[in-house]
Amino acid sequence: MIGGHGPSRSRSSIRLRSSSNASSRTSGEPSSPCGNCDNCLQAPATWDATEAARKALSCVYRFHQHTLIALKELVQAAGLTHPSDITARHIVRRTGEQEVKLLANLLPFLEPGALLAAIRGEADWPHNVYRIYWNQARSDSFALVRGAGPAGRMGAST
Repeated sequence: MIGGHGPSRSRSSIRLRSSSNASSRTSGEPSSPCGNCDNCLQAPATWDATEAARKALSCVYRFHQHTLIALKELVQAAGLTHPSDITARHIVRRTGEQEVKLLANLLPFLEPGALLAAIRGEADWPHNVYRIYWNQARSDSFALVRGAGPAGRMGAST
């Protein structure tokens, strides 16, 4: 059962206690009912939230189940066996009113080891964004690294 969220004592006694000195306000002793306010004339309204909670959880569960069914259908339609098999070659993006392109053709992909070679100074950075933000990336946190500037090599900052 969920009860009303009002105080269990008279509203007028709360107002009177708040206007008195600090020691009486903090005593925690309940005052007698005033007989004039909604807390004194009737008990706070309560209602059983069990059914509402059950319906909300059921809605979430059904949405999740439908999402998994849709994912399964997409994976099978692509001729794959598991969602981890999906690559940028399987995703098509609309780039214009009558034009679509494979995501693999829109995203720049790096050769294996390209970033490691750039960190060691053996090759140029494959794209300026990696050079600028490399020192701001951390494996243990998403927090921004203060004072990290463009990186020429791993650990360097300006």
